[in-house]
Amino acid sequence: MPPITIAELLTDLSSLKACDPADALSLVTIDPSLLPASLKPSTNDSSNETLSAAKELIDLHVEISQRKGLEELKGGRGQVEEIVKRVAGKI
Repeated sequence: MPPITIAELLTDLSSLKACDPADALSLVTIDPSLLPASLKPSTNDSSNETLSAAKELIDLHVEISQRKGLEELKGGRGQVEEIVKRVAGKI
């Protein structure tokens, strides 16, 4: 397999950014049961802590994105109610 180029890597990252966060996480998460024994991470490896921290960061990002979306919807609802009041006042 030829080495990945920087352009290919950036394209892949852009694609992941456009995905739903849960879908992006599933694309980059490796199921340890599918790995050969030589590539399975050891349980006391510091990379597990790093992977765990990365997953927590992704979960936090998803939660903040969802909150932001709800706040935007709430603000949009207020704007719609204001427009409806103005229209009702003119009728």
